[in-house]
Amino acid sequence: MDKRQEMIQLRREAEHIRATVCDPASALVLGEGDLDARLMIVGEAPGHVEDERQRPFVGPSGQFLDAELARAGIERELTYITGVVKCRTVTPGGNANRTPTKREIDAWLPILLREIEIVTPRIILCLGSTAASTLIHERFRMSGERGEWRDGPHGIRTLATYHPAYVKRWSNVSGERLYEFRRDIQAVARALAT
Repeated sequence: MDKRQEMIQLRREAEHIRATVCDPASALVLGEGDLDARLMIVGEAPGHVEDERQRPFVGPSGQFLDAELARAGIERELTYITGVVKCRTVTPGGNANRTPTKREIDAWLPILLREIEIVTPRIILCLGSTAASTLIHERFRMSGERGEWRDGPHGIRTLATYHPAYVKRWSNVSGERLYEFRRDIQAVARALAT
């Protein structure tokens, strides 16, 4: 079975999980990109815009991420980008995003690990604590471990940095988060060049 066929099968499995775990109004948002990508980018879960368009990282955070990747010389089209959770997680009433629960993360983890097996990237970039604690180690702390290379699933070199939404929110208060985020993206670009 080739990679495209494997992804079609994975979509079927993901639809079953969506039906049992997600809010019925939430769409399935699987990863997208180059199935032979050297870089896999993993975020938390889709936001409002991603849910509407059924594509990962296409809202304001995704636009910010695209600009920062381009600034470092990384073409989004040559990456594979996905989330830990494949449907939008919202607060009661459905007005705001919320951090996925352990139950939601555990339900979606086999799909994420299968995406990693299919794509077989050289590098994984975790955006935010949810992705990092899922793929690096459960007690991951961004404040002490951000920007450090770790072994991720299957021994893949993995680096965690801030989620773009966090950087956008805090870069107005302190340019330090933006500087650190850019430094981490540049470290990934350098690793891809070797």
